Amino acid sequence: MDGNQGTQLIWTGAPSGGTVPDAAVPDVRLRDLIDVVSSLRPGIESAEFINQLRALEDLKSAAAAAQARIAVAFDAAQRSADAAAGVPAEEHGRGVEGVRLFVWEGCSR
Repeated sequence: MDGNQGTQLIWTGAPSGGTVPDAAVPDVRLRDLIDVVSSLRPGIESAEFINQLRALEDLKSAAAAAQARIAVAFDAAQRSADAAAGVPAEEHGRGVEGVRLFVWEGCSR
């Protein structure tokens, strides 16, 4: 975060406690956010450490909530596509679990 002072973790998504944007956030913006967080350096005073830790915990919570919303939307889209394709109801969404497993396996590495 060249030239930035303090413990800012800023992007143009919803502010803390704000609403979620109606449109999907492009993957490029998410990658930019990852890059910003990856380049974050510890502060130099105790108060900065606390503020950074708090901001990162808030970011983790927001990311987990977004991941849950996206997983639910993906599941619904897959089930809808299965229904439109004439797949029997008891088989709707069968491929979704494999994708979830793939995502979680990737997270644990």
